[in-house]
Amino acid sequence: MIASEASLRFAVRNVANWGDTDVLPFPLENHWFHDAEDDVVALLAGLDEDFEKWLSDYPLLFDKVLAAVGYVGFRGATQIDPIWNAYLLALVVELGPEIEAARIPTSANCVFSYRDPRQLLLPGRDNYFCWSRSS
Repeated sequence: MIASEASLRFAVRNVANWGDTDVLPFPLENHWFHDAEDDVVALLAGLDEDFEKWLSDYPLLFDKVLAAVGYVGFRGATQIDPIWNAYLLALVVELGPEIEAARIPTSANCVFSYRDPRQLLLPGRDNYFCWSRSS
């Protein structure tokens, strides 16, 4: 098993609460993620244990659409299947410490993108505020 139960659970909660985009509405599966977290974590653990079978039986699907930006513009938006979204997020959470170790430290005050996903839940990590204060 690559993804730990803690990472899978974090990913399910994150997708249930925040979705995967600020452009498209939340898919209906987000309600299921919220209401049946243990079942979803068990399903994702099964996906993790038999990845090749899942990939062939339930391929990673996505929707690509144009979303309005203002009155005269459009931007491309992609929304992946919520099950795969949660699973891929769990893998990123597992790799988070290694990714963070290779990045410029937050104390340098020059990188304001999202960091390790678990930091999204910590107080005092408002990246916009950090950016505006140091610019």
